[in-house]
Amino acid sequence: MHTPVRLARTAGLFYLIAAILPRAMVTFVVVSTAITCLNMVFQVGALLVATDPTYVAAFAGNGADGAVLLLLDLQHSGYLIAQIFFGLWLLPLGVLALRSGMFPQALGVLLIAATPAYLLEVAMEFFASDLADTVSTILVLCLVILAEVSMLIYLLAKGVKAPPADNIPERAPALQR
Repeated sequence: MHTPVRLARTAGLFYLIAAILPRAMVTFVVVSTAITCLNMVFQVGALLVATDPTYVAAFAGNGADGAVLLLLDLQHSGYLIAQIFFGLWLLPLGVLALRSGMFPQALGVLLIAATPAYLLEVAMEFFASDLADTVSTILVLCLVILAEVSMLIYLLAKGVKAPPADNIPERAPALQR
């Protein structure tokens, strides 16, 4: 039997989860952006070693070429690490799209399905890079790009549907500031 206290606790939990999802989404985007920005250091380093005669002279023989390759490999790996967070932010976005009723259900499902596709693609890049070249085309180009581009096109073409007035929940007392 559902007592009023039990129902109130359940409602409070839903409000708490609803408050966590947008924060998680923003956190994933901020982390991925920070990693990508910091990762540019390796690309700039590779460019400096490849083009500055001082660095070329410091690495005798083919050492400069090896250093450039190392820096570019590090940049690639850093981008893959950032891609984990690029994929993770789609999960709360998809859940919020489904729960809000402001977007088509299929769009929310596509965004949620793109999350494991991103993560699987990153894992394959790290652990089975030969296989990743084949499967990435299917996963990334078909599912991930379809999900992200669909969201973009929907927002540009249709915009967001306003929720019905009776569907807007009041904030839980614990979350009011």
